[in-house]
Amino acid sequence: MLSILFLTHRLPFPPDRGDRIRSYHLIRHLAQRHRISLASIVDHPPEHAYVRHLETLCGSVDLVSVNPRWRKVAAACYFPTTVPLTLPLFASPVLRARVAHRLRTNPFDLIFVYSSAMAQYVLSHGSVVKVIDFIDADSQKWFDYAVRAAWPMKAVYWREGVLLRRYERRVAQVCAHGFAASERETEILRRIAPHIPFTTIVNGVNLPAVGRSSPPSRRLVFTGVMDYQPNVDAMTYFVRDIFPLVRARVPDAELAIVGQRPTREVLRLGRSSGVTVTGWVPNVAPYLESAAVFVAPLRIARGVQNKILEAMAAGVAVVCSSAGLNGFDAVPGRDLLVGDTPDMFAAQVALLLIDADRREELRRSAGQFVRQHHGWDEHLDRLESVLVDVTERHRINRVGHPR
Repeated sequence: MLSILFLTHRLPFPPDRGDRIRSYHLIRHLAQRHRISLASIVDHPPEHAYVRHLETLCGSVDLVSVNPRWRKVAAACYFPTTVPLTLPLFASPVLRARVAHRLRTNPFDLIFVYSSAMAQYVLSHGSVVKVIDFIDADSQKWFDYAVRAAWPMKAVYWREGVLLRRYERRVAQVCAHGFAASERETEILRRIAPHIPFTTIVNGVNLPAVGRSSPPSRRLVFTGVMDYQPNVDAMTYFVRDIFPLVRARVPDAELAIVGQRPTREVLRLGRSSGVTVTGWVPNVAPYLESAAVFVAPLRIARGVQNKILEAMAAGVAVVCSSAGLNGFDAVPGRDLLVGDTPDMFAAQVALLLIDADRREELRRSAGQFVRQHHGWDEHLDRLESVLVDVTERHRINRVGHPR
């Protein structure tokens, strides 16, 4: 049994968004055979039920709330420096002190850093072996933003990409092993930090016990956190450039944009005919169950898109962009459809709305693909094996090279 200090940049419960889904399943799996001490930054004090659930999995839970508004103000102060703005967004002197106390008073075998922003809490602690789950090559996301942005944000995004890439390389230098959520991200990270080994641990998805037939509806759905820029961009692009072409072919088509914290830009999309913006909902399952097609016209995407996997597992036919497909190995035309121009994307969506047989064929193949490639246990067993091996090799090296 390993004693693991596990650092996350968001509370890993409830598993209702991509980064929480991954961190929660990692913790739950490891907690079956190892002792986990959790330390997390949170946006606001979490519900007691969430904390109690995490306490059933973890031997200790240290949570520190930092107001997001103040974090942004603090980050802006670092703009004239060479510090990536991501770091002050997730910095807390209180959590730093708690982590230092845990490390002084607990004989940890391993530190698991979940996202590079949390490495700042343990970079100076050299005696405990560290691994990092980058999840994605975060610096590449900022470079992608810069390509699409206008001045002056283009310069801001480029600055963040350059400085965060330098930081990612520094973090990798103090870690014994790295993880990422897709082979594409792993290859980018290997180029950034070729001196450490990386393992791809793809995201899993909870599979429904029984499949369903595709409903005879004209509803399209998109789910996601709706203040996250790639999601905002995807839905703005869809409503502006694609949805009118869909409705020209299928006049009664509807779109539901489902997800918490919609920006003003997203809320304005709800004024368009046939478009509903729900905001936060307690459960996205009813929206997926009532949808004929899940649309994911992502133009900026990193790693495996959980939203696409969940739609496929729920029995919804999917149309996505090539960017949305890049994180996993689903086969276009067999498991989902792909469109990279407004005309192509609209044509694929309209086809599925009109042709129920094609829709049924696609969703069945999608469900089979998810079951074969994206169950959690197989991938997390491999991650656990790496952690045990890294820890054992570190122990042997320390015994063989006493200080």
